[in-house]
Amino acid sequence: TSSREWGKFPTQKSATINLVGGRFYYIEAINKEGIGGDNLAVSWSGPDFGQIMLGAPSVTQLFYNHGGPVLDDRTVTVFNRDETVTTLEAKDWSDPGTRVTYAITGGNADDAFLIDALTGVITRNPAFPLLPVGTRVLTVTATDNGIPALSDTAAITVQVQKAGLKREVWTGIGGNLVSDLTGSPNFPQAPEVTGYVQNFQAPQNYADNYGQRLSGHLVPPTTGTYTFWIAGDDECELSLSSDANPANKKRIASQTGSVNSQQWDAQTNQKSVAIALEAGQYYYIEALQKDGVGGDHLAVAWQGPSISQAVIPASALEYPEQYRPGLKREFFNSTSTTKWANNPGTGQMEWSTAAANFTEGFAATGALNGNTADTGTATWGASTGWARNNGVATKTAAGDAHALLPFAPQPGYVYTVSLEMDPTNSPGSSDWFGLGFTSGVASNTALYTQTFLFPNIGQSWLLVRANGNSGGTMTAFSSALLNPVNSSATLNAVGSYDTLSIVLDTRNPAWVSTCFLNGNLQATHNHPGALPIQSVGFTAYGNAVGNVRNFRVTSTGTGTPGTLFDAKAKPLTEENFSERLTGYIVPPATGDYTFWIASDDDGQLLLSTDDTPANLAPVASVTGYVAEEAWDISATQKSAVKQLVAGRRYYLQVNHRDGINGDHVTLAWQGPTFA
Repeated sequence: TSSREWGKFPTQKSATINLVGGRFYYIEAINKEGIGGDNLAVSWSGPDFGQIMLGAPSVTQLFYNHGGPVLDDRTVTVFNRDETVTTLEAKDWSDPGTRVTYAITGGNADDAFLIDALTGVITRNPAFPLLPVGTRVLTVTATDNGIPALSDTAAITVQVQKAGLKREVWTGIGGNLVSDLTGSPNFPQAPEVTGYVQNFQAPQNYADNYGQRLSGHLVPPTTGTYTFWIAGDDECELSLSSDANPANKKRIASQTGSVNSQQWDAQTNQKSVAIALEAGQYYYIEALQKDGVGGDHLAVAWQGPSISQAVIPASALEYPEQYRPGLKREFFNSTSTTKWANNPGTGQMEWSTAAANFTEGFAATGALNGNTADTGTATWGASTGWARNNGVATKTAAGDAHALLPFAPQPGYVYTVSLEMDPTNSPGSSDWFGLGFTSGVASNTALYTQTFLFPNIGQSWLLVRANGNSGGTMTAFSSALLNPVNSSATLNAVGSYDTLSIVLDTRNPAWVSTCFLNGNLQATHNHPGALPIQSVGFTAYGNAVGNVRNFRVTSTGTGTPGTLFDAKAKPLTEENFSERLTGYIVPPATGDYTFWIASDDDGQLLLSTDDTPANLAPVASVTGYVAEEAWDISATQKSAVKQLVAGRRYYLQVNHRDGINGDHVTLAWQGPTFA
């Protein structure tokens, strides 16, 4: 319209509105100008005046408070690790300029929640490492600054979920292979997004060209065997550690390409073998997924004692930084062949090796028998088909060839047998290499002329086929040819070795054996009781030829191996044992540090000059015993001052020997920023 042209359009004029004298009404005019001239004006008429411009004194820019603020009820869902819960905003519709302050006036007796009085931001009280899981209804009051002050109250329902796993996301990465994620220069140190998931399932249809990691600790509710499945879009893999330490993780399931959401059986490798787990123990678990374009999803399921196949729930998961492993703990009963003992030659307490710790280097040349270049006390029995060859044992001709050592595992230990293998031909499906235990006596020379030695008397053993025929690459047996578990892992090319290993756990009446190929779990067998094992070794059948090297049998003792979360080992219900604690210390600041050890009985602390165990040196010790955390009974308990650099890793080891009547071992330290 032209300036003050009131009658051009019927819509310019309002209907008659009944107003009360002296009352304030909020009024607003909105105008959008394009090009050319512009104007905006408002006029009115009333009971005692005709049409005039609306202006002073009937309109004012001063703000008045003639109504209370309005605060709406709200429901929010957060994780127990979240710092910010929600932001509230109260409106004063009679006067938008009124200042409002906020207070939690109910439902917060424990002070778990705080609110910023001026901004309305509700946060977790820093005194609470985690918010209490569950539903909390907070009463929040918003009050304005009018005279008199007016207020409104709202119910803020906070649903707190447990953060089961840490979720890390790396964006802007092309491709749909897990290797595209792990090969990114930002992986694993610099994720673009860090958050949480409640159950073992990531948000669906999140983005394109990204990768993610879900990680944490699995805590089984019941001791027994568990099976795991992974399903994702695109490629994904699942790894599980033998304890709480991520460094010990092994891949147990994987998937190529994509499958539908929670489609657990589309590919064979999506399913793990059965794995023996202990109730209440912490096992590091990790899933990696790489998405290209299109839809995306990731989930992990399990099945175990009294548990049907289902996505792993938050109740069985713990956030990874909630339980960060500190030191590895290895325990050895006094009857173990591996223990901490006094070395008369040096006068020092040292770790010794004996029959259950055997390393074969296959040095020199000639027949594989005797003790040439091995470490440990054992005598080989072997077929003439195996020969030492300057670092390897070689089979070059057709025929069955066996090599055995005497070995009788005792209850209460964890034994590992391992061998590196390189088949140099592509044998038929019945021609293969084998590793494991047998019920035969190694000194029985008749064993070495047998055909199918392991299939007849094997006790927890595995065979490997170079060409992958007849059941896949590997088959693991519980004994003889019973309970075969097939897998189709890929072997390295000729000239590159693959590592086979079997872990035999005899700590419980029902023994458990676990088989690995190149560190990846292949099979687990839960035996009904003890196995009648009398020897351990390897074999090659029929036309299978090739090389093997680095045969090892080791014992890691009994008791309570596992992980400590600080440098204090809880007492054990044992007598006459040795234990070893190993790990790294990372100083928070550069400067001088002093260390102390207290133990019952003998204890010794060794510290490396760097992260290499080879550079360990004793720094403090206890002879006899001292009371728990009694640091100054003997001068040897205290180390000399050590200059350490902030953020650098230093390897440490604690040796502890207990006799009778109680046990303990603890470390303390003092540094530039703490006493």
